[in-house]
Amino acid sequence: MTVTIFTIGFTGSSAEHFFERLKRVGVKKVIDTRLWAGSQLSGFAKKKDLPYFVKELAGANYEYREDLAPISDILKAYKDNRISWKNYEVQSLWDLFPAPWGVKYSRERIYP
Repeated sequence: MTVTIFTIGFTGSSAEHFFERLKRVGVKKVIDTRLWAGSQLSGFAKKKDLPYFVKELAGANYEYREDLAPISDILKAYKDNRISWKNYEVQSLWDLFPAPWGVKYSRERIYP
């Protein structure tokens, strides 16, 4: 069995564009790993609103996992351009999802 993990950002995206990308690739569950998911800068993606929008607009489930949020040092290194997005993904997310026996992961970025 293969489990595909997608990464997606919302910054600079309209709600329509964000949710259409989720639907286009058939996302079944959104796991929100943001440090500041309730920030006013989140717009349509605020933690209190996102579960409803994900279900109604993309037909997927939502789960907030603060324990999977990136370590502040890694996030700062990415924001300061000291590491690439690929290295940020590997350091902050990939190692947090160990594959169960018999499961193969495929990782993809949902591009505009």
